[in-house]
Amino acid sequence: MTFGIAKTTSKTMLALLLVSFTLLSCIQANVFYGCEAALRVNRRSGNYQIRGKKDGGIAEAKCRVEKSNIVTEIYPKAIPNTFVSGYQDAFSYEFKVDYGNFTNSDMTDFLKSVNYNCYQKFNYTEANSYWANNKFKFWDNSIFLLNDAISDGICQCVISDVCEKSGSSLSSCKSLSPYTDTAEYTDFGKFAVKKEKLPLKKVYFGDTDSKAEYIYYTVHNLVCSTTSQPKVNTLYPQSCLLKVEDKLFDFNNNTCFDIVNNLTVISFEFLMEVQEILITIENGECSDITVFLEKTLTSQSYIKPCRYFVKTSASTLTLIVEKVGLQLCEMEYIYK
Repeated sequence: MTFGIAKTTSKTMLALLLVSFTLLSCIQANVFYGCEAALRVNRRSGNYQIRGKKDGGIAEAKCRVEKSNIVTEIYPKAIPNTFVSGYQDAFSYEFKVDYGNFTNSDMTDFLKSVNYNCYQKFNYTEANSYWANNKFKFWDNSIFLLNDAISDGICQCVISDVCEKSGSSLSSCKSLSPYTDTAEYTDFGKFAVKKEKLPLKKVYFGDTDSKAEYIYYTVHNLVCSTTSQPKVNTLYPQSCLLKVEDKLFDFNNNTCFDIVNNLTVISFEFLMEVQEILITIENGECSDITVFLEKTLTSQSYIKPCRYFVKTSASTLTLIVEKVGLQLCEMEYIYK
């Protein structure tokens, strides 16, 4: 593989003048409309305050990017490794799980925005507490006993780790424990309920009234993922209504965008800094494309698919094509 510096022409320099860079503004200091807005403004993973709508509740979230996905982790208001003891009757211990000051409608709006593509983990350690005294209530108000969640078809136990290890959805919570009705055991893993039911809303425990009976539990973050695409803007010719993103980010090399002008300039605003970009083209060569990242010329490979290596921190890409008939088929990228 050979590398070189992308060519610079008068058209290229003219096109650079057309580059624009726009940040999404936050609705107030340090509060953002979701992780996408937080990442576009701050350009780095981290903890942010988010809300889903104007005047809606605010939740603390960890925002990050995995490949081309935005990952939102909403922190529950719950103490890790909470100890439960002294509750004799079934379900007599109750704890309502809050997520910031999200209301029911705030959480529902957020879940819709990520297409309910979420999971949540739970750590449960118990000694001598009969499972029928313990139940879980989820956001859709469905209720499952600790060892009776098979109606969703994922696992008998409401915590899925035992079924993942055994390979059977009929595994009980204690199936991997050497103990059946006594002594301490631990289950840890994702909730074995359909994703539309998440997150956890409330726990109810009981049968922990003697010294030998107790429960420790930890509610983990609600983790949700949604696909992220760069913001695309056709800088030249400005009159053409291009839908480049429909072709470049559909994971299909057979759907391509045709270049019909002798100079086409397209900008891409990424969520965060990128380190490598791969562009698949047809009816042309890599030398027919020039890529700038925030006005910095990138090094590139001239062997297709065209690979561009970013030496500086950059999150805005300008793509300049100077060949009529070239086809842009797919763009892949790796965040730093």
